[in-house]
Amino acid sequence: MPEPDPTSGNRDVYTRLDRALATAGLGEDAHFLNWGYRPVSGEPDAAVLPVGAGSNADGERLVAELLGPTPLDRRRVLDVGCGRGGALAFLAARARPLTMVGIDLSPDNVARARRALAPFGARLQVADACALPQADASQDVVLNLESSGAYADLPAFLRHVARVLRSGGIFVYGDLWPAEDEAPLRRTLDALGFEEIAVRDVTRQVLAARAAAPAGVMERLSRADPELVEAISGYFALPGSPLWEQMASGHIRYGLLRLRRREGPIGCPDAGDADHLRDRPRRMSGLLAGVGAAGHVSRTWFPFGAPSVDAAINVLAFPFAAAGASVFRGWEAHLPAGFRFCPVQLPGREHRVGEPAFRSVEAAVEALLPLLEPVRHRPLALLGWSLGCKLAFALARRLEETGTVPRLLMLGACPSPDRPISGASLPRPGESWAEPLRRLGGTDEVILGHDGMLGTLRDCLEGDFAMATDYRSEAVIAAPILAVAAEADSLVPVEAVAAWKARTGAGFTLHTLPGGHFALRDSGPALARLLADRLAAPTGEPEMPAEDPRPWLPFTPAPPRGRPQIVCFHHAGGSAGFFRPWLDLPALAEIAICPIELPGRGSRFGEAPRADLADLARSLSAILAGHLDWSRPVLLFGHSLGALIAYETALRLEGRGLIPRQFVASARRAPDVPTPQPWRHVREDGALLAELSRIGGTDAAILQHRELMALMLPAIRADFALTDPYHRPRPARLECPILAIRGRADAEIGEADMAGWAAATRSGCTRWEPEGDHFYLADPATRSALAERLAHLVRAAP
Repeated sequence: MPEPDPTSGNRDVYTRLDRALATAGLGEDAHFLNWGYRPVSGEPDAAVLPVGAGSNADGERLVAELLGPTPLDRRRVLDVGCGRGGALAFLAARARPLTMVGIDLSPDNVARARRALAPFGARLQVADACALPQADASQDVVLNLESSGAYADLPAFLRHVARVLRSGGIFVYGDLWPAEDEAPLRRTLDALGFEEIAVRDVTRQVLAARAAAPAGVMERLSRADPELVEAISGYFALPGSPLWEQMASGHIRYGLLRLRRREGPIGCPDAGDADHLRDRPRRMSGLLAGVGAAGHVSRTWFPFGAPSVDAAINVLAFPFAAAGASVFRGWEAHLPAGFRFCPVQLPGREHRVGEPAFRSVEAAVEALLPLLEPVRHRPLALLGWSLGCKLAFALARRLEETGTVPRLLMLGACPSPDRPISGASLPRPGESWAEPLRRLGGTDEVILGHDGMLGTLRDCLEGDFAMATDYRSEAVIAAPILAVAAEADSLVPVEAVAAWKARTGAGFTLHTLPGGHFALRDSGPALARLLADRLAAPTGEPEMPAEDPRPWLPFTPAPPRGRPQIVCFHHAGGSAGFFRPWLDLPALAEIAICPIELPGRGSRFGEAPRADLADLARSLSAILAGHLDWSRPVLLFGHSLGALIAYETALRLEGRGLIPRQFVASARRAPDVPTPQPWRHVREDGALLAELSRIGGTDAAILQHRELMALMLPAIRADFALTDPYHRPRPARLECPILAIRGRADAEIGEADMAGWAAATRSGCTRWEPEGDHFYLADPATRSALAERLAHLVRAAP
């Protein structure tokens, strides 16, 4: 919660919250008081312990993400700020700890935890985290999740954790901090004797969980104790709250830290850093208070987050008639990092139900325009469904008049605005709104049969239907349009949606999907991914400045003019040198072989590895666009991780209008096949080395050289962090053809894993399965046969 007063004040808050949960009928179901975690497309996950379903699934997942691969069997575990015992009960059901101890400042929480943990023999006690009663070096694992923000002396708590942990013990620590606190916190932990195993910013995943939180919980708690809920409502970080806004803007971050206690005495942190951490509650309060009147206006219109000048692209989303912003709940989890997804809340619905609804599209757009003024210079996309399409189109026209052209309009289930809409959807004489809504479909029968609820929505319905029927336009906009039609839509046929083509002077694409007029409700994740894919090309991403190509292309530092080119992308832990034997293959003698050297290995060993796949692909596309001779054929070849990097780079090259002759995906599962867990990038060093030995491709003598592997493992781990979490359920399709290759004895990639590459191209996919394992191309005979195939492909007529 937003920093309640220490000790006695905290006890009172938790006592009242426990009673409110019981009164609201939530006491036995609310095992967790944490904010939860939901995976987000493009963001790595670290959970190893399995997570159940149900109302506590997001809370369990956050605990699993915090623990990651931390060993728990036969370990002594201490949960500081154990709350209602959910975290200890979760791990006790999935591991075999030697002992479990939970401490909390609230007697009510401890009493509830005792009941929950009775079957597991855990010890629970009321104690102050800033004066832990445990003996020195008595614990193997200390857990602290979303509790330290209420501590009167954070440095004292961290010192006690260092004291009670044995050497080599693990401290897993999760909470939110002002962004400026990260450096002093990490310095303080280092001074106290902790070394970092993993540090993750999971703000987006936590916000995704908050966005999916049931809306009725707060209402039930408010009925039980309205004064308490008013005082602590900020703690819940619901969409539109000041805390949500500050987290979404990056001013407050949610971090998960996994640390190991080094051998030796506890050090002394810098006094300035310690004072800074003690002052954390005041800074948090200042940040939240800083979301003032202007923030309130923004939250009114954008309850899930307002457009930001820091976003790579802002996406405004307009719902169908009588619907609110909540129909887009959960979409942000399927959009890449950097996207700011902003569903628009029009007056007359949801939390704005008491405000008069607009009667004209033009009036709604004029009211919205001033709120967009601070971000007009930033990339923008507009999304609309049914009535929302007309609002998005009208807004695009007005923005263009002020010099802003949106990157894309994605418009679904709506006829082109030059076509009239019949008034048959309005109530007939003597009818209530229930009958036309029943004819249209999409409204729950419980609402249709409730005169009071329909009466509340009457102004909204009248205004929305007036906007839908009265707005007409034959204008042509400069932004491209992606039109979406539902195949079984009885209200708006596909040909009426296709008519949007005449309303744009830029590109037009028609996409169809199963379902009826309200397919948005069932196909939200797929539509979000479709939007992300269309914006993934350079036109939808921030332009990358061209880098010096020579470090990236060590074998071809000078542009290879007048020859066909094969660009080679290496496997995880590899380097450009892996392709050096290709220079001596007769079949490739007249072709420029251009291996890519990624940072952190080979000639670039001193550089930090790249941690962001999209950023890496953007850099490579900018380099290859300028360095290669695109008047001659270009083939992209990627092996294992390299196939993934080559695919994402090819997408961005095609977004620039540069179409490779061929893309070759070697020994890498298709984009729609997720990597099985447990993922390699989160494994301990020993387990990761064993995995490298199992996969092959690395000399056994090198794997046994401890000092050398200690230098190489960071880059290898970074490579796996690029490939392990990668998943495109609906792969973006290349214009160039694909050759998918897998060694017949490859134990890492199955035959079925390669099938999905056919869905990643519009130009056909062929398969080849030579003899060999995951590194089939290391065999000289197979390598020569591969060279013959590649030479034929690069010379073949397009």
